[in-house]
Amino acid sequence: MFLSRRTMLCGLVLGLSCTWPAAGSGLQVSPVLLKIVERSGVIWLINSTSQPIRAQIRVYRWSQAEAADKLIATEDVLASPPFVEIGGQQRQVVRLVRRSMAPAAASDCEQAFRLKIDELPDPRQPADANGLRYRLSYSVPVFLTTRSCGRTAPNLNWNLASRDRITVENSGGTHAQLSGAVVVQPDGRRDPIAPGLIGYVLPGSRMSFALRAFPGATLRGGNFEVMVNGRKVTRPLPRASSGQ
Repeated sequence: MFLSRRTMLCGLVLGLSCTWPAAGSGLQVSPVLLKIVERSGVIWLINSTSQPIRAQIRVYRWSQAEAADKLIATEDVLASPPFVEIGGQQRQVVRLVRRSMAPAAASDCEQAFRLKIDELPDPRQPADANGLRYRLSYSVPVFLTTRSCGRTAPNLNWNLASRDRITVENSGGTHAQLSGAVVVQPDGRRDPIAPGLIGYVLPGSRMSFALRAFPGATLRGGNFEVMVNGRKVTRPLPRASSGQ
């Protein structure tokens, strides 16, 4: 599985950037989520073009506070190499090495990081009619864990009291990846309200996510379905529920 994300660099205004999804072109990354149990793990960067691509790789410690993601530069996980140049139709392995096998706290079964991969601008690339150049950028979730935490799971409390927002609190020991939310009406009709990836809730965190309610979707009765780490979870509506 590859992740691709196109970033428009607005060359006329310094520091302004805009992002949107793209697939099958430029720089690609595999896998799109990395769990490291041993000392190190690897990720592949793939150049699907005929021209060389240069990229910078950085690691950030990832936490969540006040329903928002927080990233802080760190050397607790080292990316090697931190800069790459990948020839056309070639690929490059990047190794992530944890500096210590000990958790940040004795109770931690999981530590969360984000791997930032940014394609570096190529001055040879011509700008378009608006003076803009394009590059690709990624933010890949990386989780450090140990074999002794293999059975640890997220424990989620849900609040879905409106049709356009869900609040999720994770009191478990590992992250929860949420995707593919559906309202199942009492008559069996299925209304997707958040197709694709919704987001992550880290251990000990609470996050709130907007739901893209489809026409006709209602939260009056029925059930709420969502994929949590690839497994389907069903909850009644509209009242809040706890646990999985």
